[in-house]
Amino acid sequence: MKTINSMTGYGKGSSSREGRKITIEIKSVNHRFLDLSIKMPRQLQFAEDEIKKIISSEISRGHVDVFVNYEDNRLLKSKLVINQELADRYVEEAQKLSAKGLINNFGVSEILSNKDIVSLEVIEDDENTMISLVTEATKVALLQILEMKSTEGKKLTEDLLSKIEGISLAISIISDRSPYTIKEYSERLKMRINEVLDGFEIDSNRLAQEIAIYTDRSNIDEELTRLRGHVEHYKKIINAGGFVGKSLDFLTQEANREANTIASKSNDSIITEQALILKNIIEMMREQIQNLE
Repeated sequence: MKTINSMTGYGKGSSSREGRKITIEIKSVNHRFLDLSIKMPRQLQFAEDEIKKIISSEISRGHVDVFVNYEDNRLLKSKLVINQELADRYVEEAQKLSAKGLINNFGVSEILSNKDIVSLEVIEDDENTMISLVTEATKVALLQILEMKSTEGKKLTEDLLSKIEGISLAISIISDRSPYTIKEYSERLKMRINEVLDGFEIDSNRLAQEIAIYTDRSNIDEELTRLRGHVEHYKKIINAGGFVGKSLDFLTQEANREANTIASKSNDSIITEQALILKNIIEMMREQIQNLE
């Protein structure tokens, strides 16, 4: 059986190398489809597609927020760049002046203090290195959120299975009760007719016709059969596991339709009560299923 995940979860992961650290947080909540939002520093935007690829390979539904933080703690974030050609020309000209009898006090310190010769160049982040750090941090955060989603999904699944048993019980009670409603209606109808006719003979054909009309109007055999089928389908989907949310949500709409029909056809207090119990259970299931991926 594949894992059934909740759409709610949180995960955090980090990866560091040579004074650079990437921290990634992933948060997810309910949503009809996968809605991925990534907030990250501009200098890391080249890694956005990689983050999307990793997350979407494991998460199929939900609103997912991803927060990327970058810390650069390197001691050397820039390097000295010397214009060697220009420096050589300065030295050459200084030597020419010295040969003419001028004092040559042009040394290394003068060269290093000359901004035309020496400049600071920011060390750019290597994209491959940064993508590697982002990938590692994303996978750690993803593993955490999947564990949380799996734990929550397991709890929801267990509760759903318990509620499905509640549906089965209500179906059984309604099914057992249904045949007696026809008999009781027939007896009540005879009593009312006797009261009205006050001793006159009852038209048995008319009575049978009325009972037949009532039986046809209140018959819920088809609804009960479909509900039993839905129960088996619920179990089959859950046992298969994986991304079950949409399938269970559709099935719950169908089950609710049958429960409504039973309630509307019922003229019996016991069946009406059980139909309302069915509707209540199905509604609770619907709320839980909306949190399943």
